[in-house]
Amino acid sequence: MASTNRAHLYLGDIQITGISVDAPGKPTNIVTDGTKISWSAGTPGRAGPTLAWCVDISPSGPTLEMDGTKNPTEGGSVRLKNLDLGTKYDIQIFGVNKAGRGEAADTTFEISYNKASGGQVTDVLNYNGTGQKWRIHQFDADGTFEVQAAVLPFRVLCVAGGGGASSSAQSFAGGGGGAGGMLSLDSASLIERSYSAVIGGGGKGGSAGHDAYGTDSSFTENLTKTVVLSTKGGGCGGGCGGSRSGGSGGSGGGGSWGANGGGNGGSGIDGQGHNGCRDYSGYVWGSGGGGGAGSAGNHTNGGSGRSNDITGTEVYYAPGGNGQSGNPGQGWGSPGSGGKYGNGSGHAGVVIVAYQIG
Repeated sequence: MASTNRAHLYLGDIQITGISVDAPGKPTNIVTDGTKISWSAGTPGRAGPTLAWCVDISPSGPTLEMDGTKNPTEGGSVRLKNLDLGTKYDIQIFGVNKAGRGEAADTTFEISYNKASGGQVTDVLNYNGTGQKWRIHQFDADGTFEVQAAVLPFRVLCVAGGGGASSSAQSFAGGGGGAGGMLSLDSASLIERSYSAVIGGGGKGGSAGHDAYGTDSSFTENLTKTVVLSTKGGGCGGGCGGSRSGGSGGSGGGGSWGANGGGNGGSGIDGQGHNGCRDYSGYVWGSGGGGGAGSAGNHTNGGSGRSNDITGTEVYYAPGGNGQSGNPGQGWGSPGSGGKYGNGSGHAGVVIVAYQIG
């Protein structure tokens, strides 16, 4: 085979020579799972057990990683990496013992697109008007995303839970909840491993203490604990959490308003969200709106969500909740929304992964 790459697993000090009748028989039960190829040992050779497996692939270019944990006398497996999209590869697998190499089993391998599992899966035709077919994996609760084949880049969206809002009490009006933090990647180089999607919950409206804050979301590779994306839960509206000022988070909560003085808006995290608005004295009971992923709280109105088309449809994620006399931000009701005035709770976050399949 011309322009060939070879992977091998040796057990002991052996030499690969020409095919011998005393060498191992042709391997059997060749199975392909994503980019992993496994096989069973064939008939043992008269010169003794199989001491090595060799895999040749043509054309050259891919790298091959042999599984060194399996006993060569039973069979073997190899993982193919750095594959070219749409290229057909010829593969030969043969065993070796002290007599030399055995007869090879021939197979072919071709991969066109990514392959993965986990979450709620939806296929979208004509993705964002491109004419391409894409697969969407949406996690509304904690779960595992398993990558079996990684050829093209992935898109990833991570939104944290929104903060809770407060209401009227003791001569003050509570602020709107801040949106959960939002981050996205349009070209993520995921690898053939498992990933954990952790979904942040919404903060409890009208609650004192930390329960009023949204909780964090994340998307992490499990083996090395490499964090792909992580976002911060939204800050609570003023009047929750024991303070008249809005809490800080992915986006900040709005400040409360009161006859005896209101509170400041909470701070958002740059890149994830925006600040909540302080109390707005131009209104009666004019408590501040919570910040959104797209903009800061605006007087009593919540900040806008941020647009993303990862599902094939433009959605405004993570808008801020409103204070009294205001309106919530654009896209309110989507994942990561801050709670609305009146003890409204924040909305849970989401993790979405998308990739082309046709």
